[in-house]
Amino acid sequence: MRRLLLWLGILWVLGTLAFVGARVYESLATPSDVEADTQSAIGHNGAGIVAALKDALRTGDEGTREIVVTARKRESGENTGAGEDNMAAPEETAPPPPPAAEPAPVAPAPEQSMNDVGRGMSRDAEEQAQVQEKQKQDEAERAAQRAAEELAQLQEKQKWIESQNARLPPASGMAGDGGGSQAIGRQNETTSSAPQTMAPPGPLPDVKPSPPPAKPPTAGIVGAPEPGAIAGNSNATIVNKDVLDAVKKANELQRVTVFYGTDRTLMKEDGKLAYSALPSGKLDFGSVEVTLPPKHVRGQLERPEWWKFEFTPDPQKHVVFQGFTRLKEDKFFTSLKALVAKSPHKQAFVFIHGFDTSFEDAAMRTAQLDHDLNFDGAPIFYSWSSRGELNLLAYAADETTVDQTVPQLADFLQMVATRTGAERIHVIAHSMGNRALIGALAQLDTRGQNHKPFRQIVLAAPDIDRVVFQRLAKEIPGKADNVTLYASSHDQALQASLKFHGFPRAGDATGGVVIVPGITSIDASAVATELFSFGHSFFADSRSVLDDIRALFDAGSLPATRGLHPIRIGDQIYWRID
Repeated sequence: MRRLLLWLGILWVLGTLAFVGARVYESLATPSDVEADTQSAIGHNGAGIVAALKDALRTGDEGTREIVVTARKRESGENTGAGEDNMAAPEETAPPPPPAAEPAPVAPAPEQSMNDVGRGMSRDAEEQAQVQEKQKQDEAERAAQRAAEELAQLQEKQKWIESQNARLPPASGMAGDGGGSQAIGRQNETTSSAPQTMAPPGPLPDVKPSPPPAKPPTAGIVGAPEPGAIAGNSNATIVNKDVLDAVKKANELQRVTVFYGTDRTLMKEDGKLAYSALPSGKLDFGSVEVTLPPKHVRGQLERPEWWKFEFTPDPQKHVVFQGFTRLKEDKFFTSLKALVAKSPHKQAFVFIHGFDTSFEDAAMRTAQLDHDLNFDGAPIFYSWSSRGELNLLAYAADETTVDQTVPQLADFLQMVATRTGAERIHVIAHSMGNRALIGALAQLDTRGQNHKPFRQIVLAAPDIDRVVFQRLAKEIPGKADNVTLYASSHDQALQASLKFHGFPRAGDATGGVVIVPGITSIDASAVATELFSFGHSFFADSRSVLDDIRALFDAGSLPATRGLHPIRIGDQIYWRID
């Protein structure tokens, strides 16, 4: 801590010395330094104007001398009739001052030699030339200052015109029917008519730069130059509307609507309806709106972090639960079916959360999965009555309620399979949620169906006794085309569950991955995970696992074609993902 304070003190002293040095340098700057700073400040165009003024002064250009005289009169407080707020013609300026009279020759003293006389006249001429050069420099500096002011006014007017262009209504017919060119045409019309509504200062007399030939703007490029849009200024821009819309969209919140089924009890908390941790024994339906921040990072569920002094969610930085809407059963499946019908693959996925997960947490995780998997169907989650608390009492309570939810989950999955019109239904179960899923699949009635109800079933870090899992999991392959289990030896939550129960868990790869016929087992121990997820949420934190799940959903490809590495143990095989 002392070292940190010492370094901060040193940096403060150095900054103070640098500031004082800069002020001293400014006070001691020579006229040439001021001139260089002025040219740098007014930019490339201003530098060209200054050069033109200097050349004109040296050659005795009358128009330029008029500008200098006008500038002098303005400095002395005289009115020239060419103020910034009116466009009246300027009054006649005073004629240029007559050239300085030649000094009278000095009669040489009798004792002076002709050489002394010549040297005296030479010194007088040099002094006179220096005086005249100093006058020219002063006049050039004043003219440069005036040119900088005029250029600043032009730039202010350009900003005003661009703000007016931004308010133009969107052009009709943008899709290939010339609408884009019409929009650009209207922008140019606004640009040319803007001086009539806000009178800018007139251009500099005799030194107005001629604009380069105009050329059409480059479509699709922000800031493409449009010379001639503003007289005397080649920095005007025309921005393509489609690009502006894309930039605006990239800076907007990403809204995701997810559907849900739950057996939680609906209660009032702080005057608002909310789903509690108490099971109701019946299903409730609805939809939730979740926003993702504009700069959402794939594989992250951005939440407030206390070490960053973030205590309330900020939609610009965090994933935020915006609220839910309850729907009657028929309305729920009608809305869900309409969304599935818009999907190219007519698909949906159902996410079943694990221990220590509230209703809001489940909704946000589902929205993140929908976005990060780039899923083109309907996102759904089932929320059972987890307490959403990380302690042993809550863990024991969740083990009870997860068993109680099995009948409701079985009914919900049955309705999703038969009433949504989905041709592909995928299920992702996490942690303790796998217990509810395996129990529900055993109760699922598939009689009368000519195909399996689910395409892919993903068992992520299942918190189930390994022996019990091997016995129950034999029935799962009959309910889905493919079943995939992801396990890890770095899952600290499952290692804690091992200590609590005294028996290894199916999702813990310590000592080897569990292998069941008909299920593809994948060891994800090598993937990177979020620091504070205890290695338990790798299925949603790791981009490698997200990519693998996406490949499963898109094509159902085999592990060998997805870049996984086979590990053989006798006649059994499992796969490793890096």
